[in-house]
Amino acid sequence: MNIAQLNADYGIADKVKFVEGEGGFPVAEISNEYAQAKISVYAGQVLSFKPVDQAEDIMFLSSTAYYLA
Repeated sequence: MNIAQLNADYGIADKVKFVEGEGGFPVAEISNEYAQAKISVYAGQVLSFKPVDQAEDIMFLSSTAYYLA
């Protein structure tokens, strides 16, 4: 399923949108009044989580991480 189809089927205006992430994998970007997150649609891996009251992301993702298709 491509990014446009994911957004058409599952996107929620100003809350959930799908973008192309590292390695070309689709990622759900979620934003609400509590936090922002990025979640891989493959296996539901949380790639980023930032509560609104935090200055920086509280998830650690190594800069040496790589993505295989």
